[in-house]
Amino acid sequence: MRACMLSPFTTLKIALIALFATLITTAFLFIPTQTKEEKLEHLTKNALVKFLELPLYFEGNVGQLPSEIKYKTQRLGHSFYFTEQEIAIAVPIAKKSEQKQEFSVLKMEFVKANQNLNLKGVDEQSCKSHYFIGSNSNQWHIDIPNYTKEIYENLYTGIDAVFYGNGQVLEYDLCVAPGADPNEVHVHFEGIKELTLDKKGNLQISTPDGQQLLMQKPFVYQINNEKKAEIPGEFVLLAKNDIGFKIGSYDRSSSLIIDPILSYSTHLGGSGEDFGVALAVDTSGNAYIAGLANSVDFPTTPGAFQEILTGDIDSFVSKLNASGTALIYSTYLGGSLNDLANELVIDSSGNAYITGSTFSPNYPTTPGAFQVSPPGSGANAFLTKLNATGSALIFSTYLGGSGVNQSASLAIDSAGNSYLTGLTTSADFPVTPGAFQTTLNGVFNSFITKFNSTGSALIYSTYLGGSQAEQGTRITVDSSNQAYAIGATLSTDFPVTPGAFQTSKPGATNGYVTKLNATGTALIYSTYLGGNNLDGPSGIAVDSTGNAHIVGFTDSTNFPTTPGAFQTSFLGTRDAFALKLNATGTGLIYSTLLGGSTTNQATSLVLEPSGSIYLVGITASPDFPTTPDAFQSTLAGGIDVILSQLNAEGSALLYSTYMGGSADDLGLGIALDGMGGLYIAGASASSNFPTTPDSFQPTLAGSNSAFIAKFRLAAPIVPIVTAISPNSGSESGGTVVTITGSSFTATSEVFFGSTAAIFEIISDTEIRAIAPPGMGTVQVVITGPTGTSETTPASAFTYLPEPPQPGKVLPPTHLKGTQKKNRFLSQTDYINVLKWKAPKQGNPPISYKIYRLPQLNKAISVTPAFLPLEFKDHNRKKSKAYTYLIIAVDEFGNVSAPASITVKPN
Repeated sequence: MRACMLSPFTTLKIALIALFATLITTAFLFIPTQTKEEKLEHLTKNALVKFLELPLYFEGNVGQLPSEIKYKTQRLGHSFYFTEQEIAIAVPIAKKSEQKQEFSVLKMEFVKANQNLNLKGVDEQSCKSHYFIGSNSNQWHIDIPNYTKEIYENLYTGIDAVFYGNGQVLEYDLCVAPGADPNEVHVHFEGIKELTLDKKGNLQISTPDGQQLLMQKPFVYQINNEKKAEIPGEFVLLAKNDIGFKIGSYDRSSSLIIDPILSYSTHLGGSGEDFGVALAVDTSGNAYIAGLANSVDFPTTPGAFQEILTGDIDSFVSKLNASGTALIYSTYLGGSLNDLANELVIDSSGNAYITGSTFSPNYPTTPGAFQVSPPGSGANAFLTKLNATGSALIFSTYLGGSGVNQSASLAIDSAGNSYLTGLTTSADFPVTPGAFQTTLNGVFNSFITKFNSTGSALIYSTYLGGSQAEQGTRITVDSSNQAYAIGATLSTDFPVTPGAFQTSKPGATNGYVTKLNATGTALIYSTYLGGNNLDGPSGIAVDSTGNAHIVGFTDSTNFPTTPGAFQTSFLGTRDAFALKLNATGTGLIYSTLLGGSTTNQATSLVLEPSGSIYLVGITASPDFPTTPDAFQSTLAGGIDVILSQLNAEGSALLYSTYMGGSADDLGLGIALDGMGGLYIAGASASSNFPTTPDSFQPTLAGSNSAFIAKFRLAAPIVPIVTAISPNSGSESGGTVVTITGSSFTATSEVFFGSTAAIFEIISDTEIRAIAPPGMGTVQVVITGPTGTSETTPASAFTYLPEPPQPGKVLPPTHLKGTQKKNRFLSQTDYINVLKWKAPKQGNPPISYKIYRLPQLNKAISVTPAFLPLEFKDHNRKKSKAYTYLIIAVDEFGNVSAPASITVKPN
C-alpha cells in the first residue's frame, strides 16, 4: 500500500465485485448539449467502454467529461465516475439483443468528508486516451493521461481512500494514520433499492432492477511473532442507505496487512471428464494449464494445433488471459489412444513444454526429434514443446524403451535444455555412456534424462534406483544445471551418499531426494526421506543457496519433524508434510506435518522470495487448520482443495484455506506471477465450486472439469526513492549518483526525468546510476513491473550549469572492442582490447575513466590521453560479453557523458 503516504497505517480492503453476468458493449463517447446534471446522468447511463485485455486505469478529465468529474474508469461492464463529492457507478441492465442498453445508476457519497481533500491520480502510465468526436478538431481531446491509482487524500482527517484495479475488479483501501478514527468513515448510497449484510458480513447492494453488487467484508490483521492476529472489522448499517465501519482495538504503532482475496476462478472443461494437473504463469499474468480431457467439446480455439479430440483421453494445453475471462489459446494434444500430460513449464518467450505418458502409436512428433516412433507397445514418455501461440509444435518426441515408460515431471534450464524424471520397466531405456547408472536394477526404476534445447538428442540419461522399484515424481534444476529429483522407493539398496540425512530405508515405501551433478555422472547427495510407513514427496523447489523445499504426504506416525515446527504430531490417517533440506542433503532445517483428522496431502508448492512457501493439495479433514482470514473456513465436500502459506521457519501458518464445493475438488498446481498474484489449478466435480461471475467458464459443464483460480495476495509494492546523493551534477551528465529507497528489483529501470540512465543495482535498497545529460531540476524515478516510484522532494536532481570555463569536454568516438587470446609460458590470458578516438570538438581530454559494468562505484582504469588511445582488460572469461563505459576528463575537471562499448566473445 505504498500509495498511502501515512505510516504506520490501517488498511481496510473493500472489493467491489459484480455478482451477475454482464453484457459487454463498446460505444463512442457523445455528449449532447445539456445541463451539468443532465450531462452527468447521460454519461453514467451511456458511456460504456470495456477493454478486457488491458489493466484497469483511471482516466483524467481534460475537458472530454463534465467538469464535476475528475477521473473515470470502466471495467466488467461497469463505469465509475469520480467527483470530489461522490462516485457514480453505471451498472448495465440485462436486455434482449434488440433493445438499447440501459443502466442502473447508483452513487456513493462519503458523508461529512473534508472539503479540502485532494483528489489525484497516481502512477501515470505511458498509454493515453484519445477522443475524436465530430468533424471539429477543436472539440477533439488527445493524450489524456491514465493512472493506475486514484487517491482521495485527506478524505477524513488522517484517512485516505485509494482506488485501484485488481485484475478485472475495482478495489479501494482506507488508509488510516495513527490517531485517526476509522469509525468516522460514513458512506451514503443513492439510486439503490436496499442494503443488506449477508451471513459472512459482506454488504449486498440491490439495484431497483433486481441486480446486485457485493462489497466483501473488510478484513484486517497484524503480524505478531510471525503469526497473523485478526483485528475485528465489519460493516455497520447506519440508516436505510448508509453504512459505516466498526474496527476493534489494535496496536496503532504497527501496520495492518491485507488478506488474500479471490481475483478470479473459472472452470475449464466440456461435457465429459477433464482434469487440470499442471500450471504455469508468465510475467504478464497469463495462466497456462495442462491436463487430461475426454470431452469432445473441451474448449479449444481456432487455429490451435489440435482442435478435436482424437483419442479416448487426450492431453490439453490452455492459455488463459490475465483477467481469467478468455482463452488466448487452447488445444488438445494426443493421438488415437490415451495421452496423459503430467507437467507443464514455460520459457521466457511463452513457449510451453509438456511431458507425460502416451499409449498412442501416433502421438504427434516432429522430424528430427530424438524418438519419432513409439519405442514400446505400451506406455511411453513424451516431451513436447508448443509455440507461444499454441498453433504448432516446435519439437515433440517419445522417450522410452520396450517396456513401460512414464514421465512425471519436467524442468528447463536457461539454455532451454529439458530435464525429465519418471519411471521405466525398460531394460533398454535410452541412457548415455558414463551416466551415473546405465542398467536397470529393479522391476522398475526411476530415470533422470536431460534433452538438448531442440529435443533432438540426449545430453545425459540415467536410471536411478535399487533392486526393487522406484518412481520419480518431481524434478527441478538450479542455476548450475544440477538436477534435484524426488520420488518414492521400495528398495533397501536405493543409491544414497555417505553422511546424507537418512542412509537407511526407514519404512515400507519411502521418499527419496537426489541431487545429480551437471553432467549426470555422479550423485552430489542422495537420501531416503520418511518414517515407518508410506511416504510420498510430490513437490520440490530449490532456493538460491541450494536448500531444497519439499512437500508431499505421509502415512508414517514417526515422519521426521523438527522442534518448534508448526505441527510435530501425526493427526490423521494421512498427513501432508513440508520440509526444508539443507544444501548438502545432510539435515533438515525444518520439517512439519500439516493436516486434520483424516486424509491430507500436499501436491505442489511454490517458493516466495522471503523464504515462505505456498502449497496446494487436498484434504478430507473437517478440522484441517485454517487461518482467520481464510477464503473458505470449512470443508464443503468430500474432498476439498487446500491452499496454505507456511513461514520461512516452518513454525507458523501465515495463511490457510479450504476451496471447494459439495463434491470432490483436487488442488494439483500452483504458481506465483511476481506481481502479487497467486494461482492454483486442479480438478473439480462440484457444480457449486467457487467461481467468479465474469470468468471464462463460471459453471461446471460436465461431470468433472479443470479449474484455475487466482488470488491477489496484496496490493503491489512499488519502488520508493527516499534519498539521492549527490542531488546535483553537471548538465553534461556523468555524475555518479547513489539512489536509496526500497523495493528495487532486477527488473527496475532508472530515469532522470524522461531520460533513461545507466545504473547498477547494489541491493533492494540501493542503486548506483550515472546521470545522463540534462537541464534544470528533474525527478529521479524507479520503474518496475509493479509500478513507478512517486515523485517527492527527496527524489529531485538538479542539473548545474557548466562553470565559466572554456568549452566542455565531449565523449570519445569510434569505439572498438575485441577479445584476444594471449599465451605466456603455460598460462592463457583472454584480453579485451578497447580502442577509441578523441572527440574533435570541445575541450581536449587529458584522461579517460573506464568502467566495466555493472560496477560503477570505481573506475577500473584512468588512462592518460596519450596515443594510441587504448586499454587492455586482462583475465577475462572466454565465453562472456563485457560492457564498458569510457568517460573523457578535461583539464578543468569536466567529465563527458559516457560512451559505451560491448566486447563479445569470438
